[in-house]
Amino acid sequence: MHTDARRSPTSALGGRERGQVLVIVAGGLVAMLAVVGLVIDGGYAFAQQRGSQNGADASATAGALIIAENLPFRAVSQTGPKTDADVAAAVNLAATNNQLGTAVAYYTDIDGNPLSPSVQVGALGGGSPPPAAAWGVAVTATKAFNTFFARVVGIAAITATTDATAVAGYAESAGAGNVIPVTIPLNIIECLNNGDFSTVQPPTIWPLNEQVILPLCKGSASGNVGWLDWYPPGGGTSQLVDAILHPNNPAIPIPSWQFVTETGNINANQVEDALNTYAGKTVLIPFFDNACEAPNLPDHAACPPGSGPGTGQNNWYHLPLFFGLKMQDTKAAFITGSNPECGSAWSGAGCLIGTITNYVGPNVTVGSGSGTPLDAYSAVGVQLIK
Repeated sequence: MHTDARRSPTSALGGRERGQVLVIVAGGLVAMLAVVGLVIDGGYAFAQQRGSQNGADASATAGALIIAENLPFRAVSQTGPKTDADVAAAVNLAATNNQLGTAVAYYTDIDGNPLSPSVQVGALGGGSPPPAAAWGVAVTATKAFNTFFARVVGIAAITATTDATAVAGYAESAGAGNVIPVTIPLNIIECLNNGDFSTVQPPTIWPLNEQVILPLCKGSASGNVGWLDWYPPGGGTSQLVDAILHPNNPAIPIPSWQFVTETGNINANQVEDALNTYAGKTVLIPFFDNACEAPNLPDHAACPPGSGPGTGQNNWYHLPLFFGLKMQDTKAAFITGSNPECGSAWSGAGCLIGTITNYVGPNVTVGSGSGTPLDAYSAVGVQLIK
């Protein structure tokens, strides 16, 4: 008996169908892997780009901070303590801390434009100061990272490149929420028996970078040392204490007149305790150079003719600049009692004890200053502009 062992047409067709299904499934898996790879590698690339940008921002800011430390010396035509090597070290340390591959930096002007001819940070030599025209630092940073799925198509690594520019300058406005609510006359004063003050003659600005005793005379006459109420009318001890512990000032243009009318001294233990929470720290305080009932143009110090001295709720202060006061360690504010720590010239007055220094910090708008020695007393800051 003969048996036909050949496959039937039906069974051959079924084999071809199974082969087609395998090809379709394999193609679908490849497409799915490609989509997954795009999502994973794309998301990872975005995160690395963001990290590179943060590193560039940090590096530029670090370099500008070093420049800021030289600004008070520049204002009085002295050589600052910081060198080109210090700027380079700050930039490189920030780059290392942010795991950047490279960070190439150049000096800029106050607007963030590279100097002409260009000067690379670190190229001047260890003992050389930054260029006299340098106000900022521009950084180009790179960060290389490996891919996960893109290497299948020959892309094993990607390099993120980012740029940032930060400039240092004199504060043109004090940012909201960083000012202690007390104002001190620009020139050295002494308290009188009636609680008012008298300007030492000839008028002399408080010394920079040495310990000072800033008296808080206990009178309430116009132009006296005064506690500031950012949102008058109102005031009182509890509001003042809260404004010291949680600074709540609005943004303040410099210079400008400000209607901040809580004049005189509030002799309270709570005020003294609140100020002493800043012992050993640097706080931002406004100087004033005039006070009157009805000021003239916003940025001019003179009171117009016929504008009498302000009192109570009718007092304006002219604030030409802000200064950093590094408060004395342990205890720096003496408000209540006779306070012999404040010195015999201010017997019976309160005082703040500390060192007037340049204040470097965030939350300020910066510019090139007034071009006078008063810039040495102005708050300085760093602004990330690009």
